[in-house]
Amino acid sequence: MGGEIQIFRYDTRPGWYVRFWNKEKRRYVVRSLKTEEASLATDRAIQVWKELVPLIKAGVPTETLTLQAAVHEYLKHKEARVEAGEIKDGARRDSETQLKTFLIFCKLEDIARISDVQPHSFDGYMEWRRDKSLKVTSGKEGTLKRASLNKSIREVRAFWKYLRKKRLTDVDIDLMEASMRREEPRTRNVAFTSADWALIEGELLRLSKETQGERRDLLPSQRYFRTMLKTLLQVLCDSGMRPQEATNLLQWQDVKPLNPGKSPGDARFSGACSLKIRHATGKGSRTTVCDAGNYLILWRTYCIDWRKSVGLRPLNPNDLVFGNPMTEQPYSYSLLGNFFRSVIKDLGLDGKGYTIRSSRGFCVTRLLALGHTPYLISKNLGHSIKVMERSYEQLTEADLIAEFADGD
Repeated sequence: MGGEIQIFRYDTRPGWYVRFWNKEKRRYVVRSLKTEEASLATDRAIQVWKELVPLIKAGVPTETLTLQAAVHEYLKHKEARVEAGEIKDGARRDSETQLKTFLIFCKLEDIARISDVQPHSFDGYMEWRRDKSLKVTSGKEGTLKRASLNKSIREVRAFWKYLRKKRLTDVDIDLMEASMRREEPRTRNVAFTSADWALIEGELLRLSKETQGERRDLLPSQRYFRTMLKTLLQVLCDSGMRPQEATNLLQWQDVKPLNPGKSPGDARFSGACSLKIRHATGKGSRTTVCDAGNYLILWRTYCIDWRKSVGLRPLNPNDLVFGNPMTEQPYSYSLLGNFFRSVIKDLGLDGKGYTIRSSRGFCVTRLLALGHTPYLISKNLGHSIKVMERSYEQLTEADLIAEFADGD
């Protein structure tokens, strides 16, 4: 590299450091040797020099000595992945937001350089991030929810993994995610109760009908939308699909009846069907089996008749099952959510945490209560059993009483 290796100490620190001159960058490369013994420091200095020279010649950044600079390099790496199409820009923005808060913690703890970090340096990060960070970052008191807390921890761990991969540190940090066992009650995406779902389904059915008398009749597009939303919720509650899988990915060619029967009448009343959920990248593609066949048969017949009545082209196999027939594109998810929230409010169910995505938890909870195998339910959802139980299983005391105490 040119220039000799220099081993030295800072006046305020007992440990030894090594530095050598990088001609291309015209600056010193400095590393902590993590020892106070001079003899051991010499051996480590030679080893560090041997490790860093190939990295410097290969163009790997080694000047990120401060945590601030290291975060900057990491975000540049994420930006390159966005440009390459490997990740979306939202993922990079999330990383930037979380790591900015992480740097505030480091400043409060007087951790400025990578070399300052020891395995125990971030032991207090989880508690601080959960209970105190909101006051620092937003000026408001509050406690961070576990999902948000774990997201923050995962970002820090991914950042540290990047530093280790670039051989900018050899320290392992002990930073674990918080347990997702839900001692606190859910406030969003709460699974429907059977009684509440019956009310919601009845109201969606009523709203899809033509109105007469004092109210003006629905426009064809309004009636189509309301009928579509009713069928969408019915299919989601039976299949457990993610809402946007159904609205953005599911095509008519992906719907396959499983019990066709010997006659068309048999087929019409066989609810079993398989739904092929295709992702563009292939990752996450799966087949979901459910009893939503009758809903989809009736919905297909409705779509064919409706298109004919308004003068649109016939239905194609590659049309979206729940798409907008006027644009051949998915409906805006915010439009679906706003209409659903108005239904919930009119029924007096607002405040219970119900959203369209509640259908997923309702499906899982109902299938578990009926005694279906958890592993097979998780395969239908496209999750592991652990993730399914953590995020969607919401069996209540009433479910347990019905299962174990009825008839006693």
